Amino acid sequence: MSERRDVDRLLAEAENGAERAANKVRILISLVLLATVFIVGEDIPGNDAVILAQILAAKVTLALWLLVGAIGAALGWYGIRHPAISYGLVTVDALLLAGNILYGLTIAGVVGSFWSAFPAAWIVPIAVAAGALRWNPILSAYSGTLLVGLLIGIAVYMGDVEAPERIAQLAQLPLLYGWPPNAVRLVMLILLVMVIVTLTWRGRALVVQAVTETSRRLTLGRHLPRQILPLILDPALAEIRDGSRRRLGILFVDIRGSTALAERMEPLALARLIVDFRRLVDSAVTRHDGVVDKFIGDGALVLFGVLPSARNPAADAIACGKGILTRIDEFNRFRRGQGGEPLSIGVGIHFGEVFVGVIGHDDRVEFTALGEPVNVAARLEKATKSRGCRLLVSDVAVAASGVEPAALALASKGVVVLDGVSRPQPAYGEV
Repeated sequence: MSERRDVDRLLAEAENGAERAANKVRILISLVLLATVFIVGEDIPGNDAVILAQILAAKVTLALWLLVGAIGAALGWYGIRHPAISYGLVTVDALLLAGNILYGLTIAGVVGSFWSAFPAAWIVPIAVAAGALRWNPILSAYSGTLLVGLLIGIAVYMGDVEAPERIAQLAQLPLLYGWPPNAVRLVMLILLVMVIVTLTWRGRALVVQAVTETSRRLTLGRHLPRQILPLILDPALAEIRDGSRRRLGILFVDIRGSTALAERMEPLALARLIVDFRRLVDSAVTRHDGVVDKFIGDGALVLFGVLPSARNPAADAIACGKGILTRIDEFNRFRRGQGGEPLSIGVGIHFGEVFVGVIGHDDRVEFTALGEPVNVAARLEKATKSRGCRLLVSDVAVAASGVEPAALALASKGVVVLDGVSRPQPAYGEV
């Protein structure tokens, strides 16, 4: 699921950037073509009303194209994005181009067969290529289909004539093949090349970004908890990557008598036992929105309140601790049935403000929590031996959970003196 979220995030970033690029290219094309039309229009004879009308139509069309592009860019600038906006923009593009060609055919008094003679028709491949910058194949297919459909519709609507009459009508379009229109066509070809180069460059940049993120993910994945990795890669959650102070639920769990187990068990059997222990701890942690900071030999440090889904870190830590004990009991019943000895563990839980974040660099990073509450949780776990219980929860954690001890199936274990902790800690244990 985290890989899917990363792909979705990368595509969303690419689509947003592509939409901005498409609007910028659209505005640039409009400005260049508009300037070109104004320049070449100076060479048009003043007595040719048809060409002058077409020049005016071209200016109006390009001005509207520029206006629509500016509106699209403004919407993107203010964060207003919706698929309907992109479809609306390409629809307006197609209608403007089709309208310009239809107007040109009508003014010139020629049939639909001559639609390709008008420079506006040369904008069609530019519009399709510019639309491809949005990285939306469905949108590109829609744009291309709409433009082709409109051109066919214009050709059919304006009709056709036999070859001799068509030759006669062609005599009415001499200026469409002179220097001014050809200059416009030449500029359009240059713009088409520019759009294709931009499209290729953006595609290559996206591939490089994807490869870079994949490589980085593989590197970080060797060191970071799986729940943390997608958060570290998400730019919106930079504080987790850079580090911050948070109030977290902290749980330490450790196998008791692991040294003696190591002496009695075969290495392979011991390795399997540790794997089974870690698996059941991980299962309980995942269920309660926790994060295994690290497995330390036969123990684990678990944090609650790091993930965005966490709601009550202290309550989650307590529920997870009790869930681990339940899973250990089930595991021990299975082991006894297989002739194995039961597994004994201790769990310590505390709540408090700690520094949490990523320390190191990409080649060697570590996600960790630092602060006195971490030490208190570790000492509570060690104190379970002297108190004759498997679970000790500080009164601070119980209070932070907002639930009465009895409702949590916890009973007071009095004040516990913890090694290395200056203040004795009132604690609760299993009922």
